[in-house]
Amino acid sequence: MANIFERLLQLYQKQNSCGKTPLEDFVTELFVGILQMDQLLLDGFVNDVLLIDGSDFKVNSQVRFSLPSNQNCIIDLVFENNDTVCFLENKVASGEGHRQLERYVSVLDRLSRDKGKKTYLRYCTKNYDPKAVTGCSFYQFRWQRIYEFLDKQEQTDIIIAFLELLRGEEMGGIKDFSIEDIVVMKGIQDVLAKMDEVLDLARESFIQFFGQPYQRDHERLKQLPSQNRYSLWTNTYSGEDIEVMIGFEMESVKETVPPVLFVQVYRRKDLEFAVKVKSHLEGNGDKFDFYQIENDEVYAWFETSLLNFLTTDDQKAGMVKWFLAKMEKAHRIIDSL
Repeated sequence: MANIFERLLQLYQKQNSCGKTPLEDFVTELFVGILQMDQLLLDGFVNDVLLIDGSDFKVNSQVRFSLPSNQNCIIDLVFENNDTVCFLENKVASGEGHRQLERYVSVLDRLSRDKGKKTYLRYCTKNYDPKAVTGCSFYQFRWQRIYEFLDKQEQTDIIIAFLELLRGEEMGGIKDFSIEDIVVMKGIQDVLAKMDEVLDLARESFIQFFGQPYQRDHERLKQLPSQNRYSLWTNTYSGEDIEVMIGFEMESVKETVPPVLFVQVYRRKDLEFAVKVKSHLEGNGDKFDFYQIENDEVYAWFETSLLNFLTTDDQKAGMVKWFLAKMEKAHRIIDSL
């Protein structure tokens, strides 16, 4: 069984050619299944990792809660007993959704008033992504903590397989510094300068197609620890909440060799827009390379490996040309919806 989860994930990646592999959902469902098999393990996780006292907890995944005059909330994991309810949001390759934790606090506040239970909010990420949340008991940690907890338990076949999956997805923890890390650290300033130069060269075309990008507070640099990318973007297009982003991503959710250049369009949950994109996807004409449409949330993007430019005579000009062509196509597709 040692590699079964990795093989299942690889199988999905091969068959799901038009969307992002839902790694977050995949590992979350595996983890909740492991916890549901053993009450002592479940209670131990709540006590030792979530830092909540009590016993006889139940856990369920993808639990929907309504929120009047706002987006409904779908919680990754909900832990509950007679006295307590805890929401756990898991992140792997993505960051926090629009006001996501704030909305979860509102739901927990309502549950506290209606049911008289103690409420907790927990946030688990793969990458460093610090949050400041008020209004409830909040604590955040990284997938490394889950790995360490399971690594101390009785090593059943399913736990061994899950730990191997986490290691394979680099979710098992931060390793000690290596020679490779030292080389990266010595050259990081030059790498950032090169990415800045390419994005600055593409910026005028970005403005022409999509308007002024967000540009303050070291916006590009802040994305590296939280999103593992370096980009420029705008949150609105043609007066609507459509995010358009271009840049460099250090990981790829597809089989493209990272790091990758990407041009992405994103719109958070909007039924009308999702229906239009689905209709566009089924029709003729220009298409993005990849799509993810789930729960009326839309991602559509182009990507190519940075390796494709290494042997060209003028790397930066080639990258800018690629960005320009994909921005033009993305602009054309959005306007056609």
